Amino acid sequence: MIRRKPARAPFVVTIALAASAAAAGCGGSVAGDGGNPSACPAALPSAGSACGASPLACEYSNGTSCGMANVSTASCVGGAWDVAHYGSTCNPPPPSLCPSSPPPQGGFCSQAGQQCVFEGAVDECGQTSQITAECSTSYQWEVSTAAVSCNPPPPGCPATEPTIGSACADGPSTFCDYPSLGCCPATYSCQGGTWQHLPSSCNPPPLVCPSAPPATGDACSPCALGSCEWDLCDTGGGLLQGQCSPVGAWTVQAGPCPG
Repeated sequence: MIRRKPARAPFVVTIALAASAAAAGCGGSVAGDGGNPSACPAALPSAGSACGASPLACEYSNGTSCGMANVSTASCVGGAWDVAHYGSTCNPPPPSLCPSSPPPQGGFCSQAGQQCVFEGAVDECGQTSQITAECSTSYQWEVSTAAVSCNPPPPGCPATEPTIGSACADGPSTFCDYPSLGCCPATYSCQGGTWQHLPSSCNPPPLVCPSAPPATGDACSPCALGSCEWDLCDTGGGLLQGQCSPVGAWTVQAGPCPG
């Protein structure tokens, strides 16, 4: 008779793993201005308000966006606070890091290599200059202005007819017309720094003859071309002929009646 060994009870080892969970809240406040110099105000100053120490850079927390800290900076430059706001936004849109207006030269900036472009003043030609601010490796704004202007500026015509040979400012296609007693206007051009008279021609309208003969000296159009004739022989007035002189006045003469 073969005796079997009794089955041994299974040896079970249970390992308990302890886990700890840490939860991080989104939107908590960021440590603010504890590291600021002692001269910094306790709260963010208003842009443009007066400050004493210069240069001075202060930093303030401004909450969070999408779990990332927003920061406001205040730089004391030239006796006034320059304030800028930096932050992160959800995507889209991308964060805007440029200040709303051109920063002062030497003002504090937080991102070396950052470049911002602003519109400047409008010049006499109606063109707008461009202001560029770049953040240097020393974290200061370097501001430059690219001026644009007419080259050369358009010269103007004198209010009255210029004297031939008088000085003028040369420019492209500088021609000025003035009314004259003759048919065509008087035209002047600025050449070599002096005013010169230019010959001109025009196509004058025909002379309009009034129904009744005018008196000598009556006004007429000096540009009108031609002559007029009035037959008053039946009434004893003779045959009248009239022309408009270059000074704008009628010249009327009586002639003999035919036959």
